[in-house]
Amino acid sequence: MLRIVATIRKEWLLLMRDKAGLALLFIMPMVLITVMAVIQDAPFKDYQEVKFDILTVDNDHGRLARYIKEGLGNTGQFNMMDSLDGKPVTTEDAIRRINTGEYKIGIIIPKGATASIVSNANKIVNDISYRMGLPSQLPVKALQDSLDVQVYFDPAAKKPSAVPFTRLSTTF
Repeated sequence: MLRIVATIRKEWLLLMRDKAGLALLFIMPMVLITVMAVIQDAPFKDYQEVKFDILTVDNDHGRLARYIKEGLGNTGQFNMMDSLDGKPVTTEDAIRRINTGEYKIGIIIPKGATASIVSNANKIVNDISYRMGLPSQLPVKALQDSLDVQVYFDPAAKKPSAVPFTRLSTTF
């Protein structure tokens, strides 16, 4: 035990006598952290300033489309475009403009999307109520297993005419 205490004391005295080594012990980590923070901060700032225009085709005119527009619009990264030249964007127009590279992203919300989501939620609530022995029944439309919200994007942002658009379907 005395050997360990003697070794710790010896190392401590050596460290206290070496002022340059002691300074490097604290200065080098601070310099490293500062350099890494500056290097990593520059690309992050570049991406914060970029805004994407997203064409939105709202065939539903319900809460789902409103929530999507508000949610993406509130991030500050997206400009939600639901009309061009004073006219509402149509599905065909959005696909054509994305395919030509004029816009990079488009979201198409199908007709009846909000009603389908509410109906599916009502079905789940009715099922839970039935299992609990409660008589209340919420209105449910015809069974629909999925909802197809389509997201189109141009994967070749630098050369828009070289690669055609890609379709990504999101099922709820």
